[in-house]
Amino acid sequence: GAEVMMVILSAIAGSITSLSSKKKTLVESFKFVFLGVLLATVLAWAISSMLTNQYPTLASPYLPTIVAFILGFAVDKFPIIMEKVSEKIMNKVQ
Repeated sequence: GAEVMMVILSAIAGSITSLSSKKKTLVESFKFVFLGVLLATVLAWAISSMLTNQYPTLASPYLPTIVAFILGFAVDKFPIIMEKVSEKIMNKVQ
C-alpha cells in the first residue's frame, strides 16, 4: 500500500507543478490534476517495467515514483509526445 501511495503522491506533485504555470479555473484545475494523477498512476508501473527490461541497472523500488512524477509533470504535453511517437512509428513502417 505504501508504494501505491507514494506513486499517487508523486503524480499529484507533478501535476500541481505543471499546473502552476497555467491560468485555469477551479474546475479546470481539478480536472487537470485528476487526469494527470490517473494517467501517471496507470502508466507508472508499465513504463518502469519496460525501462528495467531495457536497462537493468535502473531497477529500484522507487522507479515507479519517479516515473509517476515525470508523467504528472508532462500530462499537458502528453498528446504532443504521443503524436510525435506515432509519427515516427508510422514513418518506420512505411
